[in-house]
Amino acid sequence: MSKIHQIQFQFLPTEDRLLLKMNTTSNEEFSFLLTRRFVSLLYPILSKILDSNINKTLSDKNNSNTDKPPTEQIRQEIVNQQQQDAIKNTDTSLPYQDNDLTQPLGTQPILLANISTNVTDNNLKLSLTPKDGQGVSFIIDQNLTHLLRNLLLESLKFADWQLDFKTDQISSDTEKLSQANKRVLH
Repeated sequence: MSKIHQIQFQFLPTEDRLLLKMNTTSNEEFSFLLTRRFVSLLYPILSKILDSNINKTLSDKNNSNTDKPPTEQIRQEIVNQQQQDAIKNTDTSLPYQDNDLTQPLGTQPILLANISTNVTDNNLKLSLTPKDGQGVSFIIDQNLTHLLRNLLLESLKFADWQLDFKTDQISSDTEKLSQANKRVLH
């Protein structure tokens, strides 16, 4: 499985879709088209993964005998802190590089229809596939999950899809990730 090196989202108004481009440390590029329906499935999955990571973090750090679940405010503070840390440790100085990359799934973006996940050791295996044909799987750690979710939310600002996601979790540091209508992650 390839390791993600850069991610870029771009809203395509004519097609009313998001273009997701990812390149890997193996010099491969994968391009996908995301519909409103697909995004409405993807975002909650990413949020659920982050929520389960919070549960694990809290249970690992909990040395008291109380089984009292954390309040929503505490959970929110943890998510915000993790997100800020992920953004702070992200290199956005290089533009998205698409030169000299192989395209194992072809040169045209693939319209995604299915998403599946599997979580092991705080890492998310994210599988993206079209209705018919070959897809791809990536291993994404907690930091990359935060960044992917933030980039997705930032890109949705350009689409008038009226999806009701919890956008209050976006820190002001996400502005560092912005480049006009293109989002790049290294």
